[in-house]
Amino acid sequence: MALLIPAYFILMRSTTTGKRERKSQLAAALLFSLYPYWVIVDQLTIHPLLAEEVNILPLFIVSTTLLRKIFAKGKITQYIESGIVILLFLALIIDAMAGNTLYDALIIGTMSLAAMLFGFMMKYKSYFIAGTGTILFNVYMNTNSMWGEMPWWLYLIIGGGLLIGIASFFEWKKQKDNRTSKEVLEKNKQRIKNWLNRWN
Repeated sequence: MALLIPAYFILMRSTTTGKRERKSQLAAALLFSLYPYWVIVDQLTIHPLLAEEVNILPLFIVSTTLLRKIFAKGKITQYIESGIVILLFLALIIDAMAGNTLYDALIIGTMSLAAMLFGFMMKYKSYFIAGTGTILFNVYMNTNSMWGEMPWWLYLIIGGGLLIGIASFFEWKKQKDNRTSKEVLEKNKQRIKNWLNRWN
């Protein structure tokens, strides 16, 4: 019974010629297909560790399809998609933190890595940023106790080493290209901007 509504919209779409109407009917079919999906999932025996992920996964697919393929309106839909993707990842993070087991960390880590790779390959900023951010947060939360046990002087050595390394790199680039530090920094900033501007 639950499949009848999306099937009805798909059937209507096959007999409609207007582009806008066809888009609206496809969007309605996608949205109403969520309910039968959740009904089917509810009948299956799914491990509690994967329950939240299985329920949330179609929301990623439906929202991205709607905002990128059906109602693509440039920057506006990209911002909406970014908001949805971040909120969905927050829900996954909260679920993982509630479980607080190694398996929860592995599941959220795998999903984050998949989102990051998907975002990188498809050049989708929202998935790449959300996936990367979740991975970093996951790593931090699972190594938090180790960071607290490290002596203060080790932080000083790591921070100093990073600063020396960055300064040495900029000095080398400055001498190699015969430019000032400011010019080297601006060139690298512009390169990163150009790279990100190719993404949507």
